[in-house]
Amino acid sequence: MIKNTLHSCIKSNPVFLDLINDYATEGYLFWNKNNPEHLLIDSKLGSRITIKGYKNSVEINPYKSDTVYREFLQQIISKVLEKSESVDSPTGIENVFLNENSYNTKLYFSTHKESKAGPEYYLVAIKSSGILDKRNPLETNSSGFSVATWQYNVQTGELHVNDNWANLLGYTLEELGPLDFTTFANLSHPEDISIVKKLLEQYVVNELDEYRCEIRMKHKNGNWVWILAKGNSVSRTDDGRVEWMIGSHIDISERKEKEQESEAFALVAKETDYSVIVTSVEGITTFVNDSFTKMTGYSSEEMIGHKPGDILHGELTKKEDIDSFRRLLQKKEPFNQEILNYRKNGEAYDVSCFVNRVLNDKGEVIKFISLQRDITEEKRNKNFLRTFKNTLDQTKDCVFLFWETNLEFFYVNEAAIAMMGYSEQELLSLHPYDIKPEYPKEKFRELSNSLVHQEEKSVRFKTTHKTKSGEEIPVEIFIQYINNKTEEPYFLAIVHDISERLESERKLNQLSLVAENTTDFVIIMDSIGKIEYINEAFEQKTGYSLEEIEGKKSEEFLHGPETDSDFIKRKQKSFENLEPLAYEVLNYTKAGDKFWVSATLNPVFDKNGEVQNIIAIGKDITDRKELELSLKKEKKFLDEVINSKTLSIVIIDSAGNITFANDGAENILGLEKSHIEKKQYNDPVWNQITLEGDPFPEEELPFVQVLKLKRPVTDLQHGLVYEDGTQKFISVSGAPFEYQDDQISKIIFNITDITERVQAQKQLNKTKNQMQSILRETSDVVYSISIPDNKLIYITPSVEKITGYPQAYYYSEDFNKDKWTDVVHEDDLTIYKEGLEELKRNGEFEVEFRVKDRKNNYKWVLSKGNIITKEDTAIRFDGYVTDITNRKKQEDSIQEYVGIVEEQNERLKNFTYIVSHNLRSHSSNIHGLIDLINLKDPELKKNAYFEMLGKASEKLEDTLHHLNEVVSVVSSKHDMKTVKLNDFITDFQSSFQSMIDKASVSFINEIEEEAYIEVVPAFLDSIITNLITNAIKYKDPDKDSYVRIFSKKNKKNIILGVEDNGLGLDLKKYGSKLYGMNKTFHNNKDSRGIGLFLTRNQIESMGGKIKVSSIPKKGSVFKVYFKNGDIQ
Repeated sequence: MIKNTLHSCIKSNPVFLDLINDYATEGYLFWNKNNPEHLLIDSKLGSRITIKGYKNSVEINPYKSDTVYREFLQQIISKVLEKSESVDSPTGIENVFLNENSYNTKLYFSTHKESKAGPEYYLVAIKSSGILDKRNPLETNSSGFSVATWQYNVQTGELHVNDNWANLLGYTLEELGPLDFTTFANLSHPEDISIVKKLLEQYVVNELDEYRCEIRMKHKNGNWVWILAKGNSVSRTDDGRVEWMIGSHIDISERKEKEQESEAFALVAKETDYSVIVTSVEGITTFVNDSFTKMTGYSSEEMIGHKPGDILHGELTKKEDIDSFRRLLQKKEPFNQEILNYRKNGEAYDVSCFVNRVLNDKGEVIKFISLQRDITEEKRNKNFLRTFKNTLDQTKDCVFLFWETNLEFFYVNEAAIAMMGYSEQELLSLHPYDIKPEYPKEKFRELSNSLVHQEEKSVRFKTTHKTKSGEEIPVEIFIQYINNKTEEPYFLAIVHDISERLESERKLNQLSLVAENTTDFVIIMDSIGKIEYINEAFEQKTGYSLEEIEGKKSEEFLHGPETDSDFIKRKQKSFENLEPLAYEVLNYTKAGDKFWVSATLNPVFDKNGEVQNIIAIGKDITDRKELELSLKKEKKFLDEVINSKTLSIVIIDSAGNITFANDGAENILGLEKSHIEKKQYNDPVWNQITLEGDPFPEEELPFVQVLKLKRPVTDLQHGLVYEDGTQKFISVSGAPFEYQDDQISKIIFNITDITERVQAQKQLNKTKNQMQSILRETSDVVYSISIPDNKLIYITPSVEKITGYPQAYYYSEDFNKDKWTDVVHEDDLTIYKEGLEELKRNGEFEVEFRVKDRKNNYKWVLSKGNIITKEDTAIRFDGYVTDITNRKKQEDSIQEYVGIVEEQNERLKNFTYIVSHNLRSHSSNIHGLIDLINLKDPELKKNAYFEMLGKASEKLEDTLHHLNEVVSVVSSKHDMKTVKLNDFITDFQSSFQSMIDKASVSFINEIEEEAYIEVVPAFLDSIITNLITNAIKYKDPDKDSYVRIFSKKNKKNIILGVEDNGLGLDLKKYGSKLYGMNKTFHNNKDSRGIGLFLTRNQIESMGGKIKVSSIPKKGSVFKVYFKNGDIQ
């Protein structure tokens, strides 16, 4: 019946219950999508539309029913189906508003399938409707299906429940009698009723959106039943307070029992020494215990979400074992299997697995549990591999449960029975202290009390168990006190036989696991490709952390300009088709570096066949891709080479027939390819000669050499004479190309035209011979010595002209290169050795010294040389020696002359000083006498001769003054000091400001502030004054004049520049006279012709120089080079 179908849907789909509880204010409808003629209407809705039998839910045909609401029901079905099509069969809650014919009805609906292939059912809840009359909530107290419902008036305490509510606790409504909240409270567990009241109070004052709790209620048989209570308000008082609430009770005892069982299982799985793995039906790991981590080195975070075999299997894991494991899993029955796995550190180990299934309420497998034990040591030491078929059943831990009150066992597992030797009934009549000789009753009670009083949460200790036969077995025991307040407290004891462990404990204590990260990239995505997890290898390669990319799709950050744009389409198609995808793609790191990945995408399905996750596992194949690219380039290159016209390639078979020639061969061999390929290697069309023009020996031809030596030959050179008499010289390299029966069947040759090279070599040899002839005739010596063996490589024959020994002597054993210093003049040994030290430091030297020749005469020589290096390593020393004896004699003569000149110059300086000093005294006397005569006889001043005498006296005074200044230049050149140039320019500007203003000249000072020069201060003052005053004196009256003073710096000098836009000079006309004494070039009445003469002398006496550039009517620039005062 459809009513039973609704009941089944509600039990398996909680959304249906929520629809009824939260949305069916006016009632609900239920039908099969394929058969809407069988429509189930609950009693609430039935009572509103006046259908007979409304006190219970009723099944009607909305298309044939005589109810006046038939059209209303048909509109509901039509609207819901229409909305359902647009949302693709919703499994959540959808809403529809029905406004046809002023129905003003608000609907909520959902769908459900009992199986994938089964029919689809619709449940529609009517929240409100304008077509239905208002009704009392109390009229809706019967739901018409086997769900326990209740209605409670918060204000009056009135309580209504249906039959199912009473049946839930083993009662009938009549047995419960008048109902109120007290009835409910009395049936509730004392510890839970306070929680119920508190939640109700919070809901009434709107602190909670929904009333929901899990409580215990007492069944008629005395047991406590776990109940899930849910409810919502359906009416309020005029002042807005909650009045009526409606809700349901569902028996969840079975679920609670399973939760307790799961807790006990988790505790056993955690504490047992066996490795425990729990996987989904699809094989994805959902849990591993600490023993598994200890055994393999993999943490739960590394395992969960992956198939165990993907991580644990390796190259030596047998394929037949893997296939067997999969077949046994597909049978979904318990089984034992041994297999070879790998730890995280790469170490292989044998493991025995016991795999069992976990079923749901319908008997369907929902997960697998595998208990594993490392049997590597056992297989190695005891050869258990052939006989050990059921490792886990034989060695698994013993589990004992016993009551707190009397310490009596109430549960033992098969392992405990097997270990102790008792039957199950015999063990259940015993106590822990009966099998533990070291723990009598009083001592064991003391131990258990420490757990009861929570002095300790659990205890673990080692002792012995005494079996039925009297054998004492060493064991390790874990005991936990269990008190869930719903049943009598008890103890859980997990006992592990440690006999074998004690035997190998020393070895096991030395064992440590080395954690190593896989080099593969692992990415876990949700069903639409958004990233949820990445492993460390991925982070290290890409530079992205999980925090940066979680929730993103890989293409959002890994793809770049060169990534294949079609890849995303293929990836999306894989997602849509729920198919694995193997691919290679170019990605980019966070730093922008490109790398290639080979990866597979695998969807992971849940128990309903829906995609739960997508796992991508990939490897960096950048090196392989680069190699492929390199191979492609090489193949392309080889193809181009084979078909190139710049290279000549021919292939000859073992019989000497040319089987292939490329385009380039045509150029050298002088025939078309088709003609070349019909000839033999020694065809007379090519007369083969030596480089000297003689016939080339047949046995030395490249083809014959390769066949004879059975290896490649290179650069075999000879000539070809063509039929028209022209010649070409070629270089041939060949190598075996193909083999047949271990014999060379084809040879490939590369032919290079070396005609120009051979001709150039012949010319070079000719030139070399000429050079040798020249070197024999020259008097200079060139030599070369190898490093580090200090062996003479070459020396020119001209060495005999200097030393008297012939060239052959220096190549013979008579010449001792280590005693070369014996021929150096003893007075020159120091400078010679200093030259050698300079060679070591700088790699070159130049030194002059005397050497003794074969006749014991000394000659002066100049020796130069430098070290030649290759890749920063000295390989030889090249030197040059020339006879400078005649030059040295000339230098001695010159030096003698220099001494005479210096002596004469010193006498001239003294003479100049005497003349300038004595003549100035006489000049001053003459000038004084003229002044006295003027005073005595003023009339005489008018005499023309006397006037001429006065002018001559003044001229003589000026001449002597200038001569004195010239003398002072010579005598003051050693008074050099470092001064700041700008200070002197500033001093000049201060002293001559009136002159500058009077001349209306713009004075521009661009001297660098930190320019220091080394000068005689008095000379610098004179130089600045002469140059700047000249620039002012010779300004152009027709333009606005300026004088610009500037400075520049080079490596050794500070350059003082004086620039003007004055009259300028014609340097072509006056350049050679510019610095002469008494030379003037303008008609300025103040010109004396001594300033520039004196200035240049002062500059040159300080080691400087002066340069000028000038254009008439444009201006002049004088540049003075001073020594940089900053250079120490």
